[in-house]
Amino acid sequence: MHILVAGFVATLRCADMKSPLHHFRCLFILAAMAGLSWPLHAKASDPPPADSDVPEGPREPAPSIQAPIELFVGDDRVQHEFFLFAALGPQSVVSVFSVGRFALGWQDRVEDRSFLSAQAIFNASKWLGVAVGGTAVGDEVSPLAGLSLYFATPDHSAYINLFPTILYSPRGDVSVTRFTAELFALASWRPHIAGDWGLFTQLTATVGVPLTFNDHLYSFTQLRIGPSFRERLQFGFAIDQDFIGSGPGFGYSDNIGVFLRWEL
Repeated sequence: MHILVAGFVATLRCADMKSPLHHFRCLFILAAMAGLSWPLHAKASDPPPADSDVPEGPREPAPSIQAPIELFVGDDRVQHEFFLFAALGPQSVVSVFSVGRFALGWQDRVEDRSFLSAQAIFNASKWLGVAVGGTAVGDEVSPLAGLSLYFATPDHSAYINLFPTILYSPRGDVSVTRFTAELFALASWRPHIAGDWGLFTQLTATVGVPLTFNDHLYSFTQLRIGPSFRERLQFGFAIDQDFIGSGPGFGYSDNIGVFLRWEL
């Protein structure tokens, strides 16, 4: 986790650089973040040995650690993304959820972006919890509080996480209002096909509106679809879409390309 934080800081430093080596240096940092973070979670994610006393059974909706990392190469940007879900113990009612995205534009006209969100979740049940944490967009940090909702099929091949929260922007830079009502959704469907292969589909969406619910501030969507190998390696088609503002000031942008994802 320390390596991911260090990479986040280094990536922010790269975002201020506009030299011929800018993209090479930043791509090297992103590759290092992806590669060096692997041994931090490899042992925790390995299955128990055959003679372990841990009984076999259906997968729980909240495994002790989930830490997928992704490299997305699009027509406008190259992006590194990671998710981290970690329960603080086998019987703990507290877990941690974090997501980070660091995007670098291929051309100077395309701005570099950084986003990091981290939340502590106090689980009242397997499907309901209270979330407290914060988000960082560039150098703007906004505390948040809200709920965590989880729904899944019996075999957990399909699930959805919902985080309805309220954000406070100290400087008002994240949105045009100090307080923002935000909904973050993460949905996935992973049917098995044959042998070691399956299908991986994931949709994430974020919507932000003022507390009066009379305007649209921002919406972001991400779609990933492609084959999955042994439930750990995924690759295929990817598209990110940004919708900013409303009315005459409405703005839209997208990034279309391919992704490579590894579940630690």
